[in-house]
Amino acid sequence: MLHDGNSLQCDNADTTFDASGAVSCEMVEVRDDDHEIGHGSAKTSGHQFSFDRIFKQSASQMNIFDSVGKPLVDTIMQGFSGAIITYGQTSSGKTWTMEGASTPTHQRGLLPRIVNHIAHTITTHESGWEFTIDISVVEIYMERIRDLLDVMNTDIRIHEEKGKGTWLGGMTKLYVQSEQEVIDILALGAKNRAVGATDMNADSSRSHLICILTITSHSAERALTRTGQLFLTDLAGCEKVDKTGASGLLLEEAKGINKSLSSLAKVVQAISKAGAASHIPYRDSKLTRVLRNALGGNAHTHIIICCSPSRFNMKETLSALRFGSRAKKIQNQPVSMSMSTTKSSDPHENDRLRKDLNALRQQVATLQKQLTDNGITCDPDPAGSILHRDADVDHQDTCSRSESVHFCYTNIKLDVISALLALIPAYGLITYLKRWICEQ
Repeated sequence: MLHDGNSLQCDNADTTFDASGAVSCEMVEVRDDDHEIGHGSAKTSGHQFSFDRIFKQSASQMNIFDSVGKPLVDTIMQGFSGAIITYGQTSSGKTWTMEGASTPTHQRGLLPRIVNHIAHTITTHESGWEFTIDISVVEIYMERIRDLLDVMNTDIRIHEEKGKGTWLGGMTKLYVQSEQEVIDILALGAKNRAVGATDMNADSSRSHLICILTITSHSAERALTRTGQLFLTDLAGCEKVDKTGASGLLLEEAKGINKSLSSLAKVVQAISKAGAASHIPYRDSKLTRVLRNALGGNAHTHIIICCSPSRFNMKETLSALRFGSRAKKIQNQPVSMSMSTTKSSDPHENDRLRKDLNALRQQVATLQKQLTDNGITCDPDPAGSILHRDADVDHQDTCSRSESVHFCYTNIKLDVISALLALIPAYGLITYLKRWICEQ
């Protein structure tokens, strides 16, 4: 959905089984060079839908990444916002498409491949650019936003600001320097996500998971700063209660999931009919408020519709295809978040930044000594770093340009954060440190 003449990807993911356990694949047919999909058979009234791309069951994880993830990352690196949303019924392949399996490598999903491509893009980028990356992972569970990197953090709020759009305040943001750090953080988020066993899926996701990657790049030579943000959203599956066998808490969770997905469908339908300028019921749910920029806003958005070709899931598949067909009509207005940077008009700013920089250097030295005293090896410049650093204050004759000092200052802050994170296993300071990092 949504950029360069609309771009909605439909993933015909995992084949599921009908009630008798027999595979039935006659309800969905891909036509017209992987751009049209037919639903129904000779015994039913057929439906035909057109999408920008359809991935058959034979499609590999690499095929999906090359078509969706790679070009979107390249766009994000230019300072745009982007989103990938997986939509479909329970057990249709949404989480598999987004995460995949860690081994073998060819089964890795979009998330790890995107992280790898970001790292590769930074390490091969032209010289003279500084990069900072932070990551947040949250879930929307029964209309509550939960911080999956700090389960004790319950103070996440949705903010709306003209010119800035919709954003989340109070969530944990961890700054990262390597691909492995991102993978470890994603694993922590997935571990804390709400799941439950239903008749449709032994590990059914009971919440909508949203991973937010923010990439800031700065060139002092060009006096230019770019900020790109990527929302990777794995929606919980829409459910028919009679099929899932849900009861008790699982039933309440299913009601919450279906309510938020119904709100999402209403928003998509309203935008596709009247356009984003008319009244759109974004405020009906937390999900639609959080995804507002992706739906009729300023982001490049891809929606991947995961559906089953099984007769047993005919109604759910038809519903998902209709949702995708409506979403394809939405036109976003992507805007690059790039700004020119100039010298500060405050003559004392450099002195203040230098003072803070020196204080942070001292903190790094103190933390490194504590690590060494506790038998922990500390590398001041971790191997595999994906942050390209050209501007070091010790190698400059002067730091008269305030932006150069500022980015030296930022790099030292990242060193402090890395050292603090390394202390976590030794001191058990997870909650305290995460809150400290979030405030920086």
